[in-house]
Amino acid sequence: MMSEFLPRIALQEQEEEILLAGKYRAVGLLKDTVPKGYVCLTPGKTADIKKENVDIWIERSFGQSAGFTDLDYADAGADILENAAAVIQASHIIVKMEAFTLKELQLLKSKQIIVSSMDMMQVFQEHFTILKEKNITAFAIDFIEDLEGNSILNNIFYREEDKNAITVALSNFLSPILLTLIGSGNLRSTIQTNPSLFQSLYCYQGAITRKEISEKTGLPWTDFLSLFWN
Repeated sequence: MMSEFLPRIALQEQEEEILLAGKYRAVGLLKDTVPKGYVCLTPGKTADIKKENVDIWIERSFGQSAGFTDLDYADAGADILENAAAVIQASHIIVKMEAFTLKELQLLKSKQIIVSSMDMMQVFQEHFTILKEKNITAFAIDFIEDLEGNSILNNIFYREEDKNAITVALSNFLSPILLTLIGSGNLRSTIQTNPSLFQSLYCYQGAITRKEISEKTGLPWTDFLSLFWN
């Protein structure tokens, strides 16, 4: 099914290729609303990403529930900001373990990238109206599957026995995804050639790319194949 978004996307591609080389060089990490005892990125992996000449902005107390202090992340090269609004304002790619709240989505700037989990039970039209209006590209890490079709994120939670091990596993899982996005010179091409990004994509520059979300929200969607191989 073709949507109203496809012509706009095609017209933007040339501009996107010019801008991307320097665009995704600031990553923001938001803390979860409910502390879980683990986080999506350790200070060690934060330092690895920082080595790629990336600015990393972290919401104050981001790692507290996992036993990491703000000083641990500062020593890894990150900058600490007071709240989610400041992190979102400073960043190009914004990461959160939980799904983004409506308030956080309202704070987004045009053409940012968000990476998080997605709770299909909490999918509402107003969330995706914001993503459309702001031309947001969004990835849900719980959509990424292994060769047997199982959610890798669910496998991590099932397999690991303690919160520290979960944090390490999440960091090992997420950091390559972030590095791929950071290094992208052409976002459309990068998504085409990276299975984890392709699997996890649910909104591309404001266009919904999953039928189940369209059915739940009543908003139009663009088929993957039409969007990336037409």
